[in-house]
Amino acid sequence: MNSCLDAAYVDTHEGTPAVGERATGYQWAKDTVNAWGYEDDSRWINACHLLSRELSGSGRDGANLSTCTRPANAMVRGTDRIEKNFRYYEKQVRNAVKQGQVVQYSVEPNYTGGRVVASSWTFNARAWDGNGNPHVLFSGGTVRNELGGKNLGEQFTKKGTPVPLPGS
Repeated sequence: MNSCLDAAYVDTHEGTPAVGERATGYQWAKDTVNAWGYEDDSRWINACHLLSRELSGSGRDGANLSTCTRPANAMVRGTDRIEKNFRYYEKQVRNAVKQGQVVQYSVEPNYTGGRVVASSWTFNARAWDGNGNPHVLFSGGTVRNELGGKNLGEQFTKKGTPVPLPGS
């Protein structure tokens, strides 16, 4: 996802909530965390917006959704917490836009071994102030798709086949 955002655009384009089933690998991820012992999969698996709802992103377009663990998406309590998660980067972009800056923002899912669930995402944002002066908000920020010390995007079957693969 690559976008150019300013207050005029964000204020006139409303994002939509995520429809989890539209994110590739969503049901597989829910089944997987249940097998790991996380009983309420709806609390541990999300469909992360690549362009967040607050920044005008669609939660109905599967191309804007990526299956993720809850700690990768938002703040949680306990040992699974990821401090620099999706919300951490989105908040910086939102704040810059609210301050009247123009922001070029990108989020790139990273896949391992042909899988369709990302193992991580890379975040980049560059902004220009009202006078056209550029500055970097963040560069090469990484969020890993982890829960309980395991990476959702780096799983294997008992036979050693990477999962989930396209069509599975």
